[in-house]
Amino acid sequence: MAIRNPPGILLLALCSCVRVNLDSGGDRPVAYLIDPAPAAPSAASWDMDVVVHDFSASPPYDARGMVMVTQAGTVITASRSVWAASPADACADLLWRDLVRSGAVASAFRSHHHRSAMSVEAHVSEFGARETSAGWQAALEITVTLTPPAGNGPVLQHNYHLAQPLAEEGFPALSAAMSALARTWVDSTLAAVTGMAGELASLDGSSSRR
Repeated sequence: MAIRNPPGILLLALCSCVRVNLDSGGDRPVAYLIDPAPAAPSAASWDMDVVVHDFSASPPYDARGMVMVTQAGTVITASRSVWAASPADACADLLWRDLVRSGAVASAFRSHHHRSAMSVEAHVSEFGARETSAGWQAALEITVTLTPPAGNGPVLQHNYHLAQPLAEEGFPALSAAMSALARTWVDSTLAAVTGMAGELASLDGSSSRR
Protein backbone atom coordinates (compact mmCIF):
# COMPACT_ATOMS: atom_id res chain seq x y z
CA MET A 1 0.00 0.00 0.00
CA ALA A 2 1.43 3.34 -1.04
CA ILE A 3 -0.20 5.99 1.09
CA ARG A 4 1.23 8.83 -0.94
CA ASN A 5 -0.92 8.14 -3.98
CA PRO A 6 -3.62 5.52 -3.35
CA PRO A 7 -4.64 3.65 -6.53
CA GLY A 8 -7.83 4.78 -8.17
CA ILE A 9 -7.97 8.12 -6.40
CA LEU A 10 -8.43 10.13 -9.61
CA LEU A 11 -11.29 7.91 -10.75
CA LEU A 12 -13.02 8.32 -7.41
CA ALA A 13 -12.69 12.07 -7.05
CA LEU A 14 -16.43 12.61 -7.09
CA CYS A 15 -17.05 10.20 -4.21
CA SER A 16 -16.98 11.42 -0.63
CA CYS A 17 -16.45 7.95 0.85
CA VAL A 18 -15.12 4.89 -0.93
CA ARG A 19 -13.94 1.40 -0.05
CA VAL A 20 -11.17 0.06 -2.24
CA ASN A 21 -8.62 -2.72 -2.28
CA LEU A 22 -5.28 -1.00 -1.69
CA ASP A 23 -3.36 -4.17 -0.95
CA SER A 24 -1.67 -6.76 -3.08
CA GLY A 25 -1.27 -10.41 -2.27
CA GLY A 26 -3.71 -12.92 -0.85
CA ASP A 27 -7.34 -12.50 0.03
CA ARG A 28 -6.94 -12.80 3.78
CA PRO A 29 -7.00 -9.51 5.72
CA VAL A 30 -3.85 -8.37 7.50
CA ALA A 31 -4.66 -7.14 11.01
CA TYR A 32 -2.56 -4.51 12.77
CA LEU A 33 -2.45 -4.15 16.55
CA ILE A 34 -2.37 -0.87 18.45
CA ASP A 35 -0.04 -1.93 21.22
CA PRO A 36 2.14 0.77 22.82
CA ALA A 37 4.39 -0.19 25.70
CA PRO A 38 2.53 -0.30 29.04
CA ALA A 39 2.51 2.75 31.26
CA ALA A 40 5.10 3.02 34.00
CA PRO A 41 3.98 2.26 37.57
CA SER A 42 2.23 5.19 39.20
CA ALA A 43 3.99 7.10 41.97
CA ALA A 44 0.75 7.14 43.97
CA SER A 45 -2.29 4.88 44.12
CA TRP A 46 -5.63 6.44 44.95
CA ASP A 47 -8.29 4.53 46.85
CA MET A 48 -10.84 4.81 44.06
CA ASP A 49 -12.44 2.46 41.54
CA VAL A 50 -12.69 3.42 37.87
CA VAL A 51 -15.01 2.08 35.17
CA VAL A 52 -13.87 2.39 31.54
CA HIS A 53 -17.06 2.17 29.51
CA ASP A 54 -17.30 1.07 25.87
CA PHE A 55 -16.19 3.98 23.71
CA SER A 56 -18.08 5.19 20.63
CA ALA A 57 -16.73 6.36 17.26
CA SER A 58 -17.81 8.39 14.25
CA PRO A 59 -18.05 6.75 10.82
CA PRO A 60 -15.90 5.56 9.12
CA TYR A 61 -13.81 4.95 12.25
CA ASP A 62 -16.52 2.77 13.83
CA ALA A 63 -15.25 -0.32 11.99
CA ARG A 64 -11.93 -2.15 11.71
CA GLY A 65 -10.89 -1.03 8.22
CA MET A 66 -7.85 1.27 8.14
CA VAL A 67 -8.92 4.71 6.93
CA MET A 68 -7.15 7.40 4.90
CA VAL A 69 -8.48 10.88 4.15
CA THR A 70 -7.06 12.84 1.22
CA GLN A 71 -6.63 16.61 1.06
CA ALA A 72 -9.71 16.69 -1.17
CA GLY A 73 -11.73 15.09 1.62
CA THR A 74 -12.10 11.70 -0.03
CA VAL A 75 -12.31 8.91 2.54
CA ILE A 76 -10.60 5.65 1.56
CA THR A 77 -11.08 2.49 3.61
CA ALA A 78 -8.69 -0.39 3.01
CA SER A 79 -10.37 -3.71 2.35
CA ARG A 80 -7.60 -6.08 3.44
CA SER A 81 -5.64 -4.02 5.96
CA VAL A 82 -7.61 -3.78 9.19
CA TRP A 83 -7.13 -3.03 12.87
CA ALA A 84 -7.13 -6.04 15.18
CA ALA A 85 -9.95 -4.28 17.06
CA SER A 86 -12.06 -1.27 16.21
CA PRO A 87 -10.47 2.06 17.23
CA ALA A 88 -13.08 2.58 19.96
CA ASP A 89 -12.49 -0.86 21.47
CA ALA A 90 -8.71 -0.59 21.14
CA CYS A 91 -8.57 2.78 22.92
CA ALA A 92 -10.87 1.65 25.74
CA ASP A 93 -8.92 -1.57 26.26
CA LEU A 94 -5.57 0.25 26.27
CA LEU A 95 -6.73 2.74 28.89
CA TRP A 96 -8.16 -0.03 31.07
CA ARG A 97 -4.94 -2.08 30.68
CA ASP A 98 -2.75 0.79 31.82
CA LEU A 99 -5.03 1.76 34.70
CA VAL A 100 -4.63 -1.80 35.97
CA ARG A 101 -0.90 -2.13 35.31
CA SER A 102 0.07 1.29 36.62
CA GLY A 103 -1.64 0.74 39.95
CA ALA A 104 -2.84 4.35 39.86
CA VAL A 105 -6.26 3.44 41.30
CA ALA A 106 -7.61 0.76 43.61
CA SER A 107 -9.25 -1.16 40.77
CA ALA A 108 -10.39 -0.66 37.19
CA PHE A 109 -13.33 -2.26 35.41
CA ARG A 110 -14.41 -2.53 31.78
CA SER A 111 -18.03 -1.62 31.01
CA HIS A 112 -19.50 -2.73 34.33
CA HIS A 113 -21.93 -0.42 36.07
CA HIS A 114 -20.43 0.56 39.39
CA ARG A 115 -22.11 3.59 40.97
CA SER A 116 -19.33 4.17 43.47
CA ALA A 117 -16.67 4.33 40.75
CA MET A 118 -15.36 7.12 38.57
CA SER A 119 -16.72 6.80 35.03
CA VAL A 120 -14.59 7.19 31.88
CA GLU A 121 -16.35 7.58 28.54
CA ALA A 122 -14.94 8.67 25.20
CA HIS A 123 -15.77 9.25 21.54
CA VAL A 124 -13.28 8.67 18.71
CA SER A 125 -13.66 11.26 15.93
CA GLU A 126 -10.56 10.38 13.89
CA PHE A 127 -8.21 7.41 13.84
CA GLY A 128 -6.07 6.90 10.75
CA ALA A 129 -4.05 8.61 8.02
CA ARG A 130 -4.74 12.12 6.78
CA GLU A 131 -3.11 13.89 3.84
CA THR A 132 -1.89 17.45 4.47
CA SER A 133 0.08 19.96 2.42
CA ALA A 134 3.21 18.61 4.15
CA GLY A 135 2.42 14.98 3.37
CA TRP A 136 0.66 12.08 5.09
CA GLN A 137 0.31 11.95 8.85
CA ALA A 138 -1.28 9.73 11.46
CA ALA A 139 -4.15 11.49 13.22
CA LEU A 140 -6.04 10.73 16.42
CA GLU A 141 -8.92 12.78 17.79
CA ILE A 142 -10.75 11.55 20.88
CA THR A 143 -12.95 13.31 23.43
CA VAL A 144 -12.84 11.93 26.98
CA THR A 145 -15.47 12.54 29.65
CA LEU A 146 -14.74 11.84 33.32
CA THR A 147 -17.64 11.63 35.76
CA PRO A 148 -16.93 11.38 39.51
CA PRO A 149 -18.52 8.63 41.60
CA ALA A 150 -22.32 9.05 41.96
CA GLY A 151 -22.04 12.42 40.22
CA ASN A 152 -20.27 13.80 43.29
CA GLY A 153 -18.55 16.74 41.67
CA PRO A 154 -18.08 18.41 38.27
CA VAL A 155 -17.83 16.40 35.05
CA LEU A 156 -14.56 16.93 33.22
CA GLN A 157 -14.25 16.73 29.44
CA HIS A 158 -11.17 17.07 27.28
CA ASN A 159 -10.64 16.83 23.53
CA TYR A 160 -7.32 15.33 22.42
CA HIS A 161 -6.26 16.05 18.83
CA LEU A 162 -2.89 14.45 18.07
CA ALA A 163 -0.94 14.04 14.84
CA GLN A 164 2.42 12.63 13.75
CA PRO A 165 4.05 12.57 10.29
CA LEU A 166 4.40 9.09 8.83
CA ALA A 167 8.02 7.99 8.71
CA GLU A 168 7.42 6.04 5.50
CA GLU A 169 4.67 4.72 3.27
CA GLY A 170 2.65 1.69 4.20
CA PHE A 171 0.22 0.37 6.76
CA PRO A 172 2.97 -0.90 9.12
CA ALA A 173 4.21 2.70 9.44
CA LEU A 174 0.66 3.89 10.07
CA SER A 175 0.21 1.25 12.77
CA ALA A 176 3.45 2.28 14.48
CA ALA A 177 2.51 5.96 14.39
CA MET A 178 -0.99 5.31 15.75
CA SER A 179 0.52 3.26 18.59
CA ALA A 180 2.76 6.24 19.45
CA LEU A 181 -0.23 8.61 19.43
CA ALA A 182 -2.22 6.18 21.56
CA ARG A 183 0.64 6.13 24.09
CA THR A 184 0.52 9.93 24.33
CA TRP A 185 -3.27 9.94 24.68
CA VAL A 186 -3.33 7.21 27.34
CA ASP A 187 -0.64 9.00 29.38
CA SER A 188 -2.64 12.26 29.27
CA THR A 189 -5.87 10.51 30.21
CA LEU A 190 -4.20 8.62 33.07
CA ALA A 191 -3.00 11.98 34.39
CA ALA A 192 -6.54 13.36 34.16
CA VAL A 193 -7.99 10.33 35.97
CA THR A 194 -5.44 10.46 38.78
CA GLY A 195 -5.84 14.22 38.99
CA MET A 196 -9.59 13.89 39.56
CA ALA A 197 -9.00 11.05 42.02
CA GLY A 198 -6.56 13.21 43.97
CA GLU A 199 -8.95 16.17 44.07
CA LEU A 200 -11.81 13.98 45.29
CA ALA A 201 -9.55 12.41 47.91
CA SER A 202 -8.57 15.85 49.22
CA LEU A 203 -12.24 16.79 49.53
CA ASP A 204 -12.85 13.59 51.50
CA GLY A 205 -9.79 14.18 53.67
CA SER A 206 -8.21 10.93 52.49
CA SER A 207 -4.79 10.30 50.99
CA SER A 208 -3.14 8.04 48.49
CA ARG A 209 -2.45 4.42 49.43
CA ARG A 210 1.29 4.74 48.88
